[in-house]
Amino acid sequence: MELINCKAWLLKADSVIIPGMLARIYALSFPDCLNVMEEQLHYFMLTGNRLATRVIKSQLTALRFTSYEECVESCHLMK
Repeated sequence: MELINCKAWLLKADSVIIPGMLARIYALSFPDCLNVMEEQLHYFMLTGNRLATRVIKSQLTALRFTSYEECVESCHLMK
């Protein structure tokens, strides 16, 4: 009887903890996706070309802090 109560308690705990963890992971990754799309749009508006797909997130994050001229020049160096 005690084992059944323990299993029920663990199931209830998992039903609260796992969705909470997934929500936290989603909340942390969603702004990254927005930043990537924003910088791709920014580059497209400046040059009329699509940004190379091999540019990584950390490089796109660095582009957020560059001026317009530096952005285009930095993207050409990344290719």
